[in-house]
Formats: sequence, C-alpha cells, structure tokens
Amino acid sequence: MVRLGREWKETLIEGPAGTGKSHGVANWVNVFLTMFPGSRWLIARQTLKSIRNSCQVALEEDVWGPLHPCVTSSRATRLHRQGYLYPEATNVVGGVTYSGRSEIVLAGLDNPYRILSTQFDGAWVEEGIEITRRAWETIASRVRRPHAPWRPLIVTTNPDQRYHWLNQRPQEIGKNGRPKMRRLKSKHWENPIFWDLERNCWKPMGLDYIRDNLGNYTGVERQRLLDGEWVSAEGRIWAAFDDDVHVLPLSEIPEPKWAIGGIDWGFRNPTALTVWVVDKEDRIYCVREAYHTGVSLDWIAGMIQRANDYLRERWKLEMTYVVADSAEPRNIETVNALLRKPLYEGGGYVRPTRRKDQMAQTFLVDRAMRADLELNGGRPSWYIADDTLMHPADPKMVAAHRPTCLRQEVPAWVWRKTEDGRPIKDEEDPTCDAHAIDSAKYVGDEVFERDLSGPKAPQTFGPGSFGAVLGDDEIDLHDD
Repeated sequence: MVRLGREWKETLIEGPAGTGKSHGVANWVNVFLTMFPGSRWLIARQTLKSIRNSCQVALEEDVWGPLHPCVTSSRATRLHRQGYLYPEATNVVGGVTYSGRSEIVLAGLDNPYRILSTQFDGAWVEEGIEITRRAWETIASRVRRPHAPWRPLIVTTNPDQRYHWLNQRPQEIGKNGRPKMRRLKSKHWENPIFWDLERNCWKPMGLDYIRDNLGNYTGVERQRLLDGEWVSAEGRIWAAFDDDVHVLPLSEIPEPKWAIGGIDWGFRNPTALTVWVVDKEDRIYCVREAYHTGVSLDWIAGMIQRANDYLRERWKLEMTYVVADSAEPRNIETVNALLRKPLYEGGGYVRPTRRKDQMAQTFLVDRAMRADLELNGGRPSWYIADDTLMHPADPKMVAAHRPTCLRQEVPAWVWRKTEDGRPIKDEEDPTCDAHAIDSAKYVGDEVFERDLSGPKAPQTFGPGSFGAVLGDDEIDLHDD
C-alpha cells in the first residue's frame, strides 16, 4: 500500500460493500501528507455533499479523532468544511527535506472550477462509478505539483456494470506500453471491523453485515455488493445507454430554446420529477431532478418552483409545462392549485400524459438514445447532466442500495425473465425501480412525438380560381 503511485500513477481499489476501502485509503493519504509536509491533496466525489458522509467521516472519525489539529484548527463544522490544513512540519525522506503545511482540498465534480484552479501532489476519488471518464482525466491533468517525489491518483469504488469505463481502464494500454491503471481488489476479511485476525474468524458484526445485510440481495446487486463482480444487468431495456456518451457536464449543454418537466407520483416508492431542456435540434437534456420517498404534494410543487428558478437564472427560461402520470388526476389538480400557474393550451400547468401506451414511450426514448440511426443525425437526441439532484440523495434509497436518480435507474432497468432466465421483451421487470424513467418517458413522448415544425403558411388562391372553388383539402397542386 505504501508504494501506491510509484510504479503505477493510477490505481483502482475495487471491492464489495463494507471491505474498508475508504478507511484504508484515508489512512494512506494521511501517511503521505505527514511524510511529505507541504503536500496538497485533492479528495473528490461526484458532489461535495456526498463527501460529507463518506471521505470526511473516514478521516475525522477513523483516522484522526476529534482532537486532531486538522479537526480543531477550523471553526467550520463538517458540513461546511472546504478542506483541512495540517500543522507546520518538517521531515527528511531519502536525504530530501520536506517542510510546510500539508493541505487537503475537498471538491465535488459538479463544480470543476475548484479543481481547475490549482495543482495537486495526489488525488483520491471516492465511488468512481459515479464520475465520467472525462472527469477523471480532468483530475489527472491537475495532479502535477512537483512537491512530493511521486503523484498518485487513487480511485475507490464498488463494482458496477461490466462495460463501465472504470472497469475497462486497467485493460487499456498507455503510451508507455503498460496498462493505464493498476487494479487492486479488496475483500471483506481485510476489514478489521469484520474479521478477527488473531482468531482467524468473523466477528459478530461481520457476520451480521454479510449474512443479514448483503446476504439478502439477489441478482446483479448481490454479485456487485457481496461478491465484488463487475456485471451488467441482463436484458437491459435501454441497452444503448452509455455513461461516456449520454452523460454530459452542464457546461457542455447547448443553449436551449425551451424546457419541460415530467412527474411520476409515489410515496412508499420515490416521487420523481425530471426537468429537461430542448435545444434547437430538438435534443433533450435532463438538467434537474427531485427523487424522494414519502414526500408531500407541497414538496413537489416547491421543487417545480425551485427548478424554474434554476432555469431562469441559468438560461432565462422556465418549464413551458410539466407532464405527469395521468393515473393520479387529484395529484395533478392539487399541484396546479399550489403553483397557481396560468393555463397552458386550455389545461393546467401540470397536465396528464397524452397516452397510456408506456411501451410505445419506452421504444421512443430508446430510439432517441441511439447514435446509429440516420434520424438522429449521427448522435443521440437524449442526454443527462452529470449532477442533477436538487437535494441530498434519499437516505432510505441509499441504505437499501437502490437508485437515487435517473442515471442510476437506467442501467438496472431490465426485461422480465422466464423461469429459465430468458428475457421477455415488451414486459419490464416489476421489481426494477423505474420512477425517474417513467417521468423521462412522459417527457420523451411529449417532445419526440410533438409537431415542432410550427403551423404551415395558408395556401392562397386568386378570386374565382379553381383552387378557391375547391379549397385546400380538395386539390393537390403537385398532381400531374
């Protein structure tokens, strides 16, 4: 572990849930910063708020403790820290003197400017499956500060779908003829909280976690979180979806011409609001989301207003209207009353879906995702921004290892299978979470099935002419 980053600049540490990956790397980063005083490290995740209960807990509670100078030197609470500063120190390593105050910078990849503004001696990215290849390469470009003798890039993660870019990178060959990334696998018995090294057996806490928690999972979730395998859900419905293609930074979304929203109602299951902008080529981009269990209609109305505030501030527009699941007309009526928005085309601002054929909507979005269709002009017409949630991820969904947003739902959405495991096309698996997916389908149906060409100019004929007598509907001017 001490040699991380010396022979291999990039290191992937992967393994099932609960193997102590974060604890181990947090310890290692602390050793590095203590060994080479004056070093600067980046600790990043997809969002800054997701660091609060992962990397920061590992550092403050497992590594340092509440009396460590990095914790006590700032009056900011954990929820408001932007980083940590070590005390002034000097150390000699290999005949070289290193001195200064080591520093940790905390950053979410939803705000890349904080990363681009400085250079680092090393970086640790937690839960790497959340980020794109582009984001990883951006981080790598900033790890070039020459203070320490080597510059490690470490990424920790639970496995995900087989074809995720992070699983492919250790197999890619760099310009030096070697793989771009080294892969290290962690196991449950390596976690001292779960495994008794002296007695060579499981501790009660380890048995409870593995047997009663992870042991209850089935299918791909069991393979990923218990067995530590990179596996794709078989029979994916939107098989064309690819993180590297369909997930974009907000900065790369073109200037939109209008916006629209979609709602799928829930209570025990999540209520999902997705907010989309449409560009001049009628490509759509999900830019905001609300996704939470147990919420009221007031909460949903508030999220619609919050999304419109965001759209006005960023692009000077708001959602033209919001299309919602027609199965709950009272919810639609109540939210419209709460919003007090003007009528749209004779209906409420929140309006029901035009048709109930969800399978047709499914195939419509699938077609929009594909780049191989001439209809799409050689690239997809459907995208998701890389950070869309307008609130912290639903803790109930996180604890259950269930999706917390559209981007997490899509890869796990599969066809129902027969008893012998064959997928049944046209029947989705009812156990899958498809709440944000449903709201995305309603929006796709509205945008891609809508006549966006505008009204045709009326045909005019001179008084007494043949066309004037018969009318537009009775004559074909191009008939030979």
